[in-house]
Amino acid sequence: MKKIIIKTAFTTLACIIGLGALIYGLIGVISPLTLAKSYGELGNYNISVKYYEKQYKKNLDTKDLYELVVRLDAEKDAKKTANYAQELIAKPDFRDFCSANGGDAKFSTNEFVYAKLVTALKVINFDEAIIVCSAYNKEYGYTSFNPYRALMILDLSSEEKEKLIDALKELEESNQEIQKDIELLE
Repeated sequence: MKKIIIKTAFTTLACIIGLGALIYGLIGVISPLTLAKSYGELGNYNISVKYYEKQYKKNLDTKDLYELVVRLDAEKDAKKTANYAQELIAKPDFRDFCSANGGDAKFSTNEFVYAKLVTALKVINFDEAIIVCSAYNKEYGYTSFNPYRALMILDLSSEEKEKLIDALKELEESNQEIQKDIELLE
């Protein structure tokens, strides 16, 4: 009799654990965003990013890609951040998405995405970051939180500062904001 009770208890426990694993797996497949948010709130960066990636790959939605770019650490995951930020910028509905999601009072959505991109590119290839800054400037102008300024607040070597100063001096437009930024760097 005792054997049957113990056997039944272990079988029940195994079924409960198996059912829990099945439910967890189904949530991961059906709604990876739920797990991404949960792991993010628990502070598990790597698993959270993994599920944000799954969510984006599942829907290929601009909003999901933006959420992934927001969550990525531009310095620790530089290559991944640069790839996904460039993919987001290249999306045909990127401008519309930025217009609909205006950002916060300090900077716009497109300024944030470009800042994230150049921060990642600084780790990979600083010259490429300067090229992205120039492309941004041609498209949007020298805005208050442009990619040049995103680079300025990073820890730059003296060689990188010189390259940034040269890039700012080469800008077609010359205004007081650009001159102030050059003075800050020098």
